[in-house]
Amino acid sequence: MYRGPGAAANGPKHHYVLELYALDFKPGVKPAPDAFETRTMLMKEIQGHVLGKAVYLGLFKRPN
Repeated sequence: MYRGPGAAANGPKHHYVLELYALDFKPGVKPAPDAFETRTMLMKEIQGHVLGKAVYLGLFKRPN
């Protein structure tokens, strides 16, 4: 479940990068306990199946 940006109440703006991939198949990767491990497995599985990609970079800071 995605809960949105989780920047600390105080401090600098946080960078968020959202990547959207158009694929020619449905990946079957099961989530691992570590999000970085899940991403690594997913990126390996989709290699050669990417039809397109979009990237959105945002900055977020909680209002005072």
